[in-house]
Amino acid sequence: LGLSENTYVIFTSDNGAVPSIPPKLKPDHNLNKPLQGGKWRLLEGGIRVPFIVKGPNIVPNTQCDAPVSGIDILPTILDLAGSELLSTKQILDGESFADLLFSGNDAQNIQQFHQRSLTWHYPKFNKWKMAHAESAIRKNGWKLIFSWETQQRQLYYILADHKEQFDVSEIEYKLADQLQKELFDYLQSVGQLVPPKKI
Repeated sequence: LGLSENTYVIFTSDNGAVPSIPPKLKPDHNLNKPLQGGKWRLLEGGIRVPFIVKGPNIVPNTQCDAPVSGIDILPTILDLAGSELLSTKQILDGESFADLLFSGNDAQNIQQFHQRSLTWHYPKFNKWKMAHAESAIRKNGWKLIFSWETQQRQLYYILADHKEQFDVSEIEYKLADQLQKELFDYLQSVGQLVPPKKI
């Protein structure tokens, strides 16, 4: 039917896999290795997921290292479909990554994806010890995770430490302060209590 000539196929996941099957607090082998954590956590094993796009003008077997998010899918689809003919009533949170599909790491706008802030918020307090109430922000390759249970934070330079082995929050404390403030300001701007109340 010639569908491959005008169809883009996107393959991704909503979150990382459970750390083990069956789930247990200290698994013998983490299914998300070499990443730490998994579903219910904001470590990379919980939020870094497969993202594959196939379609017209995308060179096969290429990759791009820019961080994108699920919020970017709709703006990208609108862009690919001809956004001048389409509109939404809602304000779109994401950005189109169409240029990344065609130019990869050579895209002119790749730096804006590295420099923007991406946030995650999981405010659930519960009795299952594998789930933790925490929020995270990523910007310029750095990622800060704030725990609402312990009031502690972790800071990782994800570009060089995607396994999250080296928490540098005590060393880069000024950067940690900046990212924590930006994270809290964002959460408050969308109506989240900081800190959230226990549920």
